Amino acid sequence: MKKLLFIHVLSIFLSLSVSGDSVFTCEARLIDGSMETLKKKVDEIIYPTIIIDESNDNLLLVYSRGGFKSKSTYKIIKNDGKYIVGENTPRLGFSGIDSIYFDLYLKEFTAIYAGIGATLQFGNCQ
Repeated sequence: MKKLLFIHVLSIFLSLSVSGDSVFTCEARLIDGSMETLKKKVDEIIYPTIIIDESNDNLLLVYSRGGFKSKSTYKIIKNDGKYIVGENTPRLGFSGIDSIYFDLYLKEFTAIYAGIGATLQFGNCQ
């Protein structure tokens, strides 16, 4: 419960210091997989923050787990007012997919990375 309270306070701070149009605090699950062994690793619940900056057509997903901080910026490729679909800008030499889907009404998201390894992240937000 303390983590959730901290996340809410952090989201208020971020909404004051970031030019994003919308800031969401989320509870999510992260699943990693190995293509060689086909084994999956289900991580504990994480608490990402999603910042939607419609003026720049960007969606930012940030979270921390086990001392590792992750920050992904997705270019919004579709926003019909109900759903947002974003695609991460390809890195040099990267061939794969890195996308996010966000339901604005249900406040649920799914992020998928497939390339060198595979990661699925899904959750709900406030």
